Amino acid sequence: MFKPSQFAPLLLLASASVSGCMAQLEIGEASSDANADRDGDGESDSSPFDIEAGQPSSDDAGPEFAFDPLRASLTLLSSESLSLEGVPDGPLVSHCDSLPMNMAVEVACYFFERGEFGSFEGRRGAEVEYVKFPAVGVERAAIVLVTGRTESYVKYAPLVYELTALNPERGYTVYVLEHRGQGFSGGRLGGDPITDAGNWQKGHVGNFWWYLDDMRTFMEDVVASADHERTYMLAHSMGGAIASRYLQRFNSDPLVDAVVLSSPMNEIRLDLGQTVLLNLLRPALLFIGREYAVGQGPWTYGSFESVTSSEVRWAYNRRWQLDFPEIRVGGTTFQWTVESYDAANASVLLGGRMRVPVLLFQAGRDQVVGDGGQNKLCSRAADCRLVRFDDAEHELMNEADSIRTPYLEQTLEFFETH
Repeated sequence: MFKPSQFAPLLLLASASVSGCMAQLEIGEASSDANADRDGDGESDSSPFDIEAGQPSSDDAGPEFAFDPLRASLTLLSSESLSLEGVPDGPLVSHCDSLPMNMAVEVACYFFERGEFGSFEGRRGAEVEYVKFPAVGVERAAIVLVTGRTESYVKYAPLVYELTALNPERGYTVYVLEHRGQGFSGGRLGGDPITDAGNWQKGHVGNFWWYLDDMRTFMEDVVASADHERTYMLAHSMGGAIASRYLQRFNSDPLVDAVVLSSPMNEIRLDLGQTVLLNLLRPALLFIGREYAVGQGPWTYGSFESVTSSEVRWAYNRRWQLDFPEIRVGGTTFQWTVESYDAANASVLLGGRMRVPVLLFQAGRDQVVGDGGQNKLCSRAADCRLVRFDDAEHELMNEADSIRTPYLEQTLEFFETH
């Protein structure tokens, strides 16, 4: 199976190209636009909250990491800059030595050339992958990006590029954590992504708690061991559910100072009939837990409309999966569905256990997760503010610039003020 380190020889040849691009960035020539908690008692604290429109925050700055208005300008990649028009076939990083370099290629080359790739042994011996990007210049804080279901860390290449290369004065070290059973991590059901693709691509987990154990190992052994001054977490979708349960289970010492939940999976989108059947047939579903759930199947190319209004950003993300079949993930198994349903419900019931400051972003047109669980969780958490983008689809960080820009501005302002 492909591993990022296999590109090392190629990237050494291309490093001069990327370094040249970085030198341009430093003088300002970059593009700029844009299962249940088994050890808990279920107690929760309730606090009122307001659902805000997606407008800039006016929270007071904290004393240690105060937000400097002079640094408020954020340089972002526009959707158009990631267009694949004119980019030849083959892995994006195979074109690193081609000049002039398309921005879509430059972002990919930066990710593989600058990233420090690593892994650790998770529960049941699964090899869990991550990548680290040290701060460009003086470090001020670390940001941990927690991926959603089906996602590899390569999907976050544009965001990593923005947080480090395009905005070096902010001093962010960035980590991206994959999950078992997806991306380049271990824990798959199949043995080979080509000859056993049907099993390889199943979205499966034997126990949702394994995700939490993996995250704890990562936070303790990788992130906390680096002794960052401040550590923040940005978690998307299923990653948001994992982060929610992690913060509840390890609330006495979560090893993180503030968290942004982006369209978190605090509610599985099921209709009443599906919910009744899931609970009535639970033993039978778990018996055949490794089979695809009803209506689920292997990976398909799909379409962008169900997750974002930006076809360009969606196509860029899809290109990675075309380049590397081993990172493809299809539909979910019965086991994953039952485990995730229970975890999402538990994340809401135990919302009061979340003690760190939370900013929760909600997508008004979300077709993937329900918003009811998000509302309830935020109302029960000790310190949670909810911001809703009415016109957004599920993937806020891959949305159109008019949504994505204020979303990221508010995310970083929240981090800077905590």
